[in-house]
Amino acid sequence: MSTTISPPDPSGVASPAAFVALLRMMKAWAGNPSFDRLARLSGVPRSTLADALSRRRSGLPALDVVRRLVAACGADAEGVRGWEAAWLRLQQAGTGDATDRAGTERARPWPVPALLPADAADFVGRDKDVAWLTALLAPGAGGVAPVVSAVAGRAGVGKTALALRVAHRVAAGFPDGQLYADLRGASAEPADPVSVLGRFLRWLGVDGAAVPAEPEERAALFRALLAERRVLVVLDDAGSAAQVRPLLPGSGPCAVLVTSRSRLTELAGVKRLDLDVLEPPEALDLLGALVGREAVTEDPAAAYRIGELCGFLPLAVRIAGARLAARPHRGLGWLAGRLADGRRRLGELTAGDLDVRSSLALSYRSLGPGAARALRALSIVDIPDFAAWIAGPLLDVRPEEAEELVDVLAEAYLVDPVGTDATGRTRFRLHDLVRLCAREFGAREETEADRRAALTRLAGAWLAAAEEATSRLPGRELPRIPSPAGRYPVPPDVLAELAAGPAGWFDAERAGLVSAVEACCAAGLTAHAWALAAACSTYLDARGYYDDGLRLCRLVLRHCQAAGDGLGEATMLMALGVLWSNGPEAGEEDHMAVVSRAAELFAAHGEPRGRAKALELMSFFHQKHGRPEEAIRRVDEALATEAGADPELAGDLWLSRAMALQLQGRRDEAEAAYLRALDSLRGRGAPVREAITLRALASLYRRGGDPDAAQLRLRQALAILNEREHASAWAATMLTLGQVLADQGHPQAQETLESALAACRRLRVGFGEGLALMALGDLHRRQRRPELAVRLCTEALAIAEGLDGPPLRAWVLRALGDAQQASGAETAARDAWTRARTVYARLGDHAAVGQLDALLT
Repeated sequence: MSTTISPPDPSGVASPAAFVALLRMMKAWAGNPSFDRLARLSGVPRSTLADALSRRRSGLPALDVVRRLVAACGADAEGVRGWEAAWLRLQQAGTGDATDRAGTERARPWPVPALLPADAADFVGRDKDVAWLTALLAPGAGGVAPVVSAVAGRAGVGKTALALRVAHRVAAGFPDGQLYADLRGASAEPADPVSVLGRFLRWLGVDGAAVPAEPEERAALFRALLAERRVLVVLDDAGSAAQVRPLLPGSGPCAVLVTSRSRLTELAGVKRLDLDVLEPPEALDLLGALVGREAVTEDPAAAYRIGELCGFLPLAVRIAGARLAARPHRGLGWLAGRLADGRRRLGELTAGDLDVRSSLALSYRSLGPGAARALRALSIVDIPDFAAWIAGPLLDVRPEEAEELVDVLAEAYLVDPVGTDATGRTRFRLHDLVRLCAREFGAREETEADRRAALTRLAGAWLAAAEEATSRLPGRELPRIPSPAGRYPVPPDVLAELAAGPAGWFDAERAGLVSAVEACCAAGLTAHAWALAAACSTYLDARGYYDDGLRLCRLVLRHCQAAGDGLGEATMLMALGVLWSNGPEAGEEDHMAVVSRAAELFAAHGEPRGRAKALELMSFFHQKHGRPEEAIRRVDEALATEAGADPELAGDLWLSRAMALQLQGRRDEAEAAYLRALDSLRGRGAPVREAITLRALASLYRRGGDPDAAQLRLRQALAILNEREHASAWAATMLTLGQVLADQGHPQAQETLESALAACRRLRVGFGEGLALMALGDLHRRQRRPELAVRLCTEALAIAEGLDGPPLRAWVLRALGDAQQASGAETAARDAWTRARTVYARLGDHAAVGQLDALLT
């Protein structure tokens, strides 16, 4: 085909008459003239026009029709681009008829827009994020398509500040200008992208009259204008991909930087950056920039507390700093104290037009009804992190729906994914300020009954799961006491996970379970509170989380006593006794009085298993305080009850009886009781109790001078414990093994004892720590290091006397005397042995008394 239209000079004047004719044709086409007239005006064959116009009627913009017509005339690619540029210049100038009259028209020079708002002077931190975005947007970093990056994060996290910092840093690389628009995506009236396009086009030099009315044509003109120019486009607070898509350049060296409260996953090819809260040092730097570095340096604890209470959210820290800057007579401690009250914190975090509550409320109002309800429900309990399944009982919906709603909240940055737990489930976290805001909405939009019902369902689900997990733990000591608290169905996959690894499930849910118990206490759900605390106590004991266990039991105990719930009170008293028997002995309570009260309450409520366990605990504390006869009497009382016939409970009772007999030196009777305990425990689903019994039996054999039999039992115990995690039982077994190895002169004795000592110190088990120090001292005495032996035994004696434990004191005094004799301190040795003899005589261990008499004479 011969070229009938000469391409214009794309760099300057659009003068050829044929191009003017083409322009007239395009304007005339709006009136739908005949193909013959169009062909006559343009010189394009009628068939070509028919093809082009049929495409135009399918929705192609006018510029594309120009492109097709010119190409159909035989122009090459460069010629086509020249026609497009001339067409756009004529559109800018609005010179259809004027060109016809004057013959030529000089294009107006292109303006260079510079619309970026000011950079924040007090911007701090974010070094890695700034560097990554700067490198991404640097000129030459992109290819044919514009570089598009999106910074996403929750309200107030500093997305705009980061975007503007980077935009100003790279602005020099975009000599054709920088465009900026606040899309107000989170507001009730987000910006219309068509209006934004019109504004952009005018800034790029298009006269208002020449801005196309059709959205598609505006977008096409925008893309064409930017095709050969290097422009940076910053789109702040985008609400959706649909709002952003029309504002993206189509090709060329431009770059786009978007901020949004959602991830805009529908935009293909976007480089995304998820922005989190500030690191604590960065938050303190920001606070210092606002109130003065000296103030932060003078009171760093209060400064850190402010950052912490602000959740290290930049907007909140900025508001806190602004409040202090406006009140120079106030100190950081004053604001930290005001922010500490969660009920007023959001009210404190407002300064001028900066308001955390309003900012977060915009994100909340953008949610659908289901997701908004889910956020309100998740705020009921102060859970540090959670798996998505808990939204099911909170909302009373299917697990699949619950997970979908949590995903919606995560997409809106209202909950944060924080990794996976031991079961492989994704964990989520609710930012403290988001939680407070959601609670305020809950208080306005839901009734107290609604919130109580949600908490009751969640507590019921966690109770059902925790009881199932506890039933599968190997170290269960607390008999299950029936609670009137209702249970809620747990998803089958959760039940499968906790069945496969009950300890791992507890590891993942521990903090949430503790929070749930606290919430139940606050809401008056006493039965749920004590049943859930009891279900968790075995795990807390086995893992050595004694602080959590003791704090939880004491809290629930107070609420049970206030509510007059005797069965709950008895259960918590019993749980405290179990924790004291295995863990730290410190505490203001009279341990014997506590478990004695538990026995009375269980008897009053007709719970023989609870009473038998309380009697066994009484036996333990009698042993600890050197009253073996009373210990035997209490355990025999328990064995005589109907609960004494329960195989597993009987195993615990016979174990306790054997230990009391061993304390008196009645070794044959003690051995028979240990073996009876083993018979009761084996095959009953109580492997840890079996291992504890084997360790105690090994201790008996060791003291009887049979280290081989002792080591055999200890290896059996460790074989059980190595498959099941029980911190205190493992430490005690390693301690006894270390003593046996020391008796045999084994080279691994010291390493074994030091491992046991470290474990006891970590668990804060004073009895075990004192015993391990004594054993190490005795080992060093045998290895002819008497001074070190004396020092270690003296340290052990201080622990024994602090615990008021006669058996441990007797053992340590005997070892201390041996060490002092080896060091040549005969008088000190005789004094230690004499004191030990007095204690052994009180315990009724006549064999030990005889040995000491021989030493003393």
